[in-house]
Amino acid sequence: MKLRSRRFILLILGTIVLPIFVYVIFSVSKLKENEQVIEQIYKEQLDAIIFSINQYSTDVLSSMIDQIEANFKNQTSEEDYKEVMRFTGVNALYLHSMASEAKFESLVKFEGSSLNENLLDSIYAANQPLIRKLNEYLEADYRKIEPMPVQLPELGQLFFAIIQHADGKNYLLAGLIDPGQYIPEVLSPKLQQVSGEELIVAFSDDSQDNILFSTDSLTHDVLMFEKMWLFTNIRVGLSSKTKTVSELVEERLKANLIASGLLVLLLITGVTLIIRNLNKEMKLTQNKSDFVSNVSHELRTPLALISMFAETLSLNRVKSEEQRKEYTEIIHRETTRLTHIVNRILNFSKIEANQREYRFVTFDLTELITGLLSDYSYHMNQHGFAHTATLPDQALFILADQEAVYEAVVNLLDNAIKYSPENKEIDISVVETESNVQIKITDQGVGIPADKLQDIFDKFYRVTEGDLYTVKGTGLGLSIVKHIMDAHRGMIDVTSEVGKGSTFTLTFLKKSDA
Repeated sequence: MKLRSRRFILLILGTIVLPIFVYVIFSVSKLKENEQVIEQIYKEQLDAIIFSINQYSTDVLSSMIDQIEANFKNQTSEEDYKEVMRFTGVNALYLHSMASEAKFESLVKFEGSSLNENLLDSIYAANQPLIRKLNEYLEADYRKIEPMPVQLPELGQLFFAIIQHADGKNYLLAGLIDPGQYIPEVLSPKLQQVSGEELIVAFSDDSQDNILFSTDSLTHDVLMFEKMWLFTNIRVGLSSKTKTVSELVEERLKANLIASGLLVLLLITGVTLIIRNLNKEMKLTQNKSDFVSNVSHELRTPLALISMFAETLSLNRVKSEEQRKEYTEIIHRETTRLTHIVNRILNFSKIEANQREYRFVTFDLTELITGLLSDYSYHMNQHGFAHTATLPDQALFILADQEAVYEAVVNLLDNAIKYSPENKEIDISVVETESNVQIKITDQGVGIPADKLQDIFDKFYRVTEGDLYTVKGTGLGLSIVKHIMDAHRGMIDVTSEVGKGSTFTLTFLKKSDA
């Protein structure tokens, strides 16, 4: 049986536990690599957000140029141009005809904004390849806006784009855009949408040390900076309101490690419970097998004696009346013993089926124990046992099932007789406390090992070591006693020392407390 149990446990470890442990170890080893991938993905997401900000800023300016181009074809007034430019951050526009050698001319500008046309002409001359490229884009039905890499710190950022007049001629549009107005006023709706509740959008100069504008106060370092498409000397970046990327990654790493640890702990707990249940089932199966063997032995002995002496009497082979009487007493004693064994099994069967019923009545416990000792003294004397009884003088009334209490005490006396092969002394006492009545049965037998005291009340259980195992029994007596005491809201306690004996105590509530 033990070999089968070990094989089954090894099978579980091999087919379930080992693969899961391998998987957990592999997962833990991959955590760092996975976190690096997550960090890369997170940065790519941030990059996509920055891209959308750049794209939106270009779209806003492109939409403004579309309206400028429409007004330019319709030859509208300067006020119409200003109305278009008012909420874009563009402070001045200049035109240059692509079909002539004419200089730049001011199209429209707000008060306080001025730009030297000669400077524009020199920039125009220096960037002919770029301008030709812009013209090619327009011929392909795609207008591109190109910021000029010139430093105009007091005026703003210069950009070029090509527009068409109603006569079909192309004109180079040069504009001055003020980032100090454009970023907080024009981009503000998009920035609020992008930042949400977790991110902060920040703008800095090329050094990335001087923050020019941010949607909120920075509490952490800026995670990453990217160049603005419209502004050659400004970068846009993102920061977290709560945690940095490294903190988020570290937090997730810890969470994954904790989850893996909990999984391993849960796995160990589950396997432990499975093994414990398996061991318990194996032990119960073994105990049931021993029970059948022991019951067969206990039934066989009295049946053999009854059969033998009954046959002797029926054949009239007795030599005297005294011998006949002796044989009759043996048959009676063995019949009683057989009846007790059968009743014990039947009662246990009722307990297992939850069908045993108890009839609670008020009776004198002292009187019950006195009568029991009178009935059982002959059996104890036959086995060579001396017994002492310490009983109170007054009546002790309890509310209980008389037959069940009688059975519980008899089971304990039977055990005391079975497990006291040498020192054959038994003490029975009834003790009254403030709220309880106790029955104590003490023997001078072989005793019970301390590590077995919690198991002896399990059904079919019998101690498998030492002198206790040599005594035949069903392993049901103490289990029945425990059930009886539970049904009476009482307790059964045992104290024992190997080689010196045991004391079993049954505790009942008094009648007034029952």
